[in-house]
Amino acid sequence: MASSLFGGKTYSSAASGDFGDWRDKLETQRGENRILRQKLQSKAEALLILSQELERTRAECKDYRELAIKLQHQQHCQGGAPLIRTEGGSRTFR
Repeated sequence: MASSLFGGKTYSSAASGDFGDWRDKLETQRGENRILRQKLQSKAEALLILSQELERTRAECKDYRELAIKLQHQQHCQGGAPLIRTEGGSRTFR
C-alpha cells in the first residue's frame, strides 16, 4: 500500500478524487495570500504617509513654540506682561 499523503489518504485514493480538492484548497490559499500581501502593502504605505504627516506636524509644533517664545521675549523686553508663563515645567498659554 502507498504511504499516507494528503491528510491521511493514500496516494492512490488522493489521485482518484481528493487531489482536485487539494488543488482547490491550494488555489484558495494562494488567493488569500495575495490579498493579505496587498493589505500589508496598503498598510505599509499608509504607515509611511502617517509617519511623514507626524513629522510635518512635529516640525510645525516646534516652529510654533519657537515663535511663541520669541514673542514672549519681545513682549518681556518691551516691559509688558509675558504671553506665556511656565508652571511646573510646562508652558501655559494665556
